[in-house]
Amino acid sequence: MASHEAGCYGYSVLKLWQLAAGALLVAALLGACGEEDTESEPGPRLDLTVGNSIPLTGALDAFGRSGKKAAEAGAGVVQQAIDELEGRQRISLAFTDNGGGEDPEKAVEGARELIEEDAADCIVGAWATTDTREIAVEAAIPAEIPLISPAAPGDELTELDDEGLVSRTSAPDRYQGPTLAMAVADDLGAAEDAAVNVAARDDAYGAAIADGFVAKWKELGGEIGHDVRYRPGAPIPEATAKEIVADEPQALVIVDFPESFGLLAEPLAATGSYDPAITWSTDGLAVGDLPADAIDGLRGTVPGTPDADESTQAFFELYEEAAPTGVEPQTFDAHVFDAVVLCFLAAYAAGGDEGQRLAEQLDRVSGPPGEPFTWGELPDAMRALAAGRGIDYQGASGGIDLDPQGDPTTGTYDIYRYDGEELKIVDEVPLTTD
Repeated sequence: MASHEAGCYGYSVLKLWQLAAGALLVAALLGACGEEDTESEPGPRLDLTVGNSIPLTGALDAFGRSGKKAAEAGAGVVQQAIDELEGRQRISLAFTDNGGGEDPEKAVEGARELIEEDAADCIVGAWATTDTREIAVEAAIPAEIPLISPAAPGDELTELDDEGLVSRTSAPDRYQGPTLAMAVADDLGAAEDAAVNVAARDDAYGAAIADGFVAKWKELGGEIGHDVRYRPGAPIPEATAKEIVADEPQALVIVDFPESFGLLAEPLAATGSYDPAITWSTDGLAVGDLPADAIDGLRGTVPGTPDADESTQAFFELYEEAAPTGVEPQTFDAHVFDAVVLCFLAAYAAGGDEGQRLAEQLDRVSGPPGEPFTWGELPDAMRALAAGRGIDYQGASGGIDLDPQGDPTTGTYDIYRYDGEELKIVDEVPLTTD
């Protein structure tokens, strides 16, 4: 950088005494020199450390190794873009095990180590909402470190008093209900005059999705036959199971997790009216050990990626080829990758790694009105930011478009279906926000 500045300054002084009336020409030459400098060595000096809180143990440990690999792939494409531009930036990663939703204290302790020992400038994680909230409240917000979760869906994250420091790359629960309603309506041909029974666990997860579904279904002209809420983990009486399937609905929607749905399955089967082929669920039943006769034909929604998108396809090709080989991809890998890239782009746009300034740039780099750039076009995106222009990052998980609360407003849900006990992705639907 110094050599370019010296060259510009010397040339300008030389012309100034020769062209006393040529101030505009001098300004033009300075501007041209600045543009050349931007092309060859754009952006601020930056040594960014991205801390990753991943589930290597606990109930969500199936996502840990693939999440680590996705984060490394994200840092790899960022460093490749820096090297291509001969830039003055560097990105490094640090990792900690958050316990996979079973030990929030472990998650907080690990996050503090990322901040205090690894000097993390940004944190990607966690997966579980409970872990993410505790990390945010006890570690990230007090330290003014931006946190981007790739997976935590709980709506309570939206309501945090976080000074804009907490965001995520996968959709919150409140969007899954309306999206599920659109998917069921498409399956039935229309929602109008179609009766659906809804059953949901009586907690924040169940309420957010079920309430969103009911509101959207009624808006579409559909009817809610029975709306049953039950306490998770409690014995399910036969009467409750009978109410869930009562009056021959055209579809059932069940919002639950594997353990409590397992208690519900036998009483449902005993009614003689339960049919998994007309039953829909959510991401809560997209994992777990469930009896085949309770789920064979059951469909549901789970956060996904736009399969036809070239950027998404390129990501999965990159993932497959990246080390370590043999690590199977999981649901939120693309969202992890995007979170790492967004940490860098926001810091780049902010001109440094100061946490509050970095967080304030996330909406500027993640959505309109900036110019769209995919993760494969990072050098061009960096040039645009260095020139003072906004960008609209198009990620491996699709468009993100963070709102002021840090929630994505675009995205995709996959539709899964169980064939026996095997889960298969059969379709996808765009995110519906209301």
